[in-house]
Amino acid sequence: IEETLNSTGRQGVLKVDVDVTREADRFRRLGNGAFLVLIALLVPPGGLVGWLIARNISAQRRSERLQRERGRVLESLTRGVQLERVLLRIARYVERHRPGLDCIILTLNEAASEISLCVAPGGCEDCEWLGGMPVAELPVPYAGIMKARQPIIGTSDGARPFWSTPLLATSGQVLGALILRCRSGAAVAPPDPGSAETVLALLAAFAVETRRAELALSEMRQRNKLILGAADDGILGIDAEGHITFANPAAARILKRSITELTGAPVDAVLQPISESFQMTEEVAAALSE
Repeated sequence: IEETLNSTGRQGVLKVDVDVTREADRFRRLGNGAFLVLIALLVPPGGLVGWLIARNISAQRRSERLQRERGRVLESLTRGVQLERVLLRIARYVERHRPGLDCIILTLNEAASEISLCVAPGGCEDCEWLGGMPVAELPVPYAGIMKARQPIIGTSDGARPFWSTPLLATSGQVLGALILRCRSGAAVAPPDPGSAETVLALLAAFAVETRRAELALSEMRQRNKLILGAADDGILGIDAEGHITFANPAAARILKRSITELTGAPVDAVLQPISESFQMTEEVAAALSE
C-alpha cells in the first residue's frame, strides 16, 4: 500500500500479510469430504450410482413389458376376440405385476343401469351375484365404485382394503371400474399416475368403448340392410373407383342380374345397356360420373 509521508516528503510501501491458514484448512477439509463422497458413489456394488442405474434398468424393463402387453391387447381387439377374454388378459397382467392383490374388472351396460361383466382371474365370490345386478341395488362399496369418476381407496366386506379407478370413455361416461383388492389386511398403496395399473385401466376402457362402437356399427348396418332390402327402388352402393359395393334386391331385379354379379362390377358396365336405351339428363350423367 503506497502512502505519502508528508513529514519527510518520501514515499514508502506498507506490506500487509494475511494469514489464510484457517481458510485453507477449511477448504481442504471440504475437498476431502467431496472426494470421499465421489468415491462412495462410484464404488460398486453398493454405490448410489450403481443403485440408480439398476433402478433405471428395472423401470425400463417394466415399461417394455407393459408396452408388449398393450400391443397384445390391441392385437386381440383387432382380431375380434371377445371383450371378456380381453379384460381377463388385462386383469391377469395386473395381478402378476402386483403380487398379493386380486384384480376385478366390472363393466356397465350401455344404459349404465346394471353390471354387464365381472372379470376376476383368481375367482371372486362377488362375481357370482354381481353380473346383471342393477346399479341402484349394488351394496357398499360397489355402489360408490361404479359411480365414481376418480380413484377410490377404502375397505370392502371383511375389512379387505381396495383401490379402484373408473373406466372412462372419451366422452367422460363411466364404462366400469378396475379394482385392486388386497388378499390380506394390509393397506393397498395407490399406484402412480403412470403405473401399469393406470395405463391398463385406460386400455380396458378403450377395449369396452371399441366393442360398443363395433356392436353399434353392426346393428346400424343390419338395419340399413333391412331397410334397403324392403325398398321398391333399385339402390346401388358405389366406391370411389366406381365399383358396386352394395345392391338391393330391387336393383338386381331391374338390372336382371344377381346381387353376386353386381357386387364388385364396374357401375359403367352395368348401366351401359340402360344408358344406350335412353338419353340421360345432364344431372343424371354428372351423378354417375361422380
